[in-house]
Amino acid sequence: MFHAIRAARKYQKLSGESTTVLLFNHGYSDKQVKAFERVCKMFGVSNVVKVSNVDEVVNYINSKNTKTASLSTERQSDPVSNLDIFSHGLPGRIPLDYEGGKSNTDLTIEES
Repeated sequence: MFHAIRAARKYQKLSGESTTVLLFNHGYSDKQVKAFERVCKMFGVSNVVKVSNVDEVVNYINSKNTKTASLSTERQSDPVSNLDIFSHGLPGRIPLDYEGGKSNTDLTIEES
């Protein structure tokens, strides 16, 4: 989690843009999430969005809203300039939940 804060802070300093951290909150206690949010705020990253599945991640990237999938005018006026993912990975998939095993929590590569 702290690698994400460090990267967000770096991008914010280099670009001057606001930075958002998406936190996949499976496996973390409320206390851990609150501590993460406090540390983010201390380092100037005030926008932490909690997500619980891959659809919410994709929705936020497209619309700045975890519930809406289509490209929004809000996102068009604030395009994504950098995207880093901090997770354990396996060949062909990136599991985004801390404990693993939840449904719809892996980013996968589709074979063509």
